[in-house]
Amino acid sequence: MAETRRTGKGAYLTLNGNRVEVTSLKSNVTTEWAKSTDSSDYDATDDILFSSQQPGETHLEIDVEGNFDLATTSANVISLIRKGGLVPAVIYSSSTTTFATGNFNVESGSVNLTVPGATMYTFSCKLNSNGPYTLGGG
Repeated sequence: MAETRRTGKGAYLTLNGNRVEVTSLKSNVTTEWAKSTDSSDYDATDDILFSSQQPGETHLEIDVEGNFDLATTSANVISLIRKGGLVPAVIYSSSTTTFATGNFNVESGSVNLTVPGATMYTFSCKLNSNGPYTLGGG
């Protein structure tokens, strides 16, 4: 009999269309800022040139942990997580709320089966954005 597990708020992830349940999400958005100071940043009253910046390259990194059951999930997930590579992914922070969507490189993945003969696997992996991504969006 397949074991059914739920996460706290129904968080899950789709990797190349394969759904897996999520138990932990940790994200980090980094943005490189380029100097854009020009004469419009000069305050003549105080005789000060203030610095200004414009956003440049941005990157999203997400550490994900979770579980899946081979009775209801394609075995392709094991290969996607272990071998890595570029995949379309949608990460949901709850059953109805999109956390992030885009193309991600799957890196540093591991898949574990702890009980012989069981079909429930645990996994962890790092997702790194590759191209445009969207945060939030309902």
